Amino acid sequence: ATANDVPEAFKAEGFPTIYFAPSNNKENPVKYSGGRTVDDFMKYLKEHATVAFKGKDEL
Repeated sequence: ATANDVPEAFKAEGFPTIYFAPSNNKENPVKYSGGRTVDDFMKYLKEHATVAFKGKDEL
């Protein structure tokens, strides 16, 4: 029953815990510690994503 185990690199000490794993470096995820608004998260993703994207007005 290990199919759903969380990989060691993704330590969760509280919830919600968000990690970002860029497509070119999935072995080294980065723990997101920014704001919890959609705008904060979209700004973070636009700065750190390895592939450009357009955001949506709502999630």
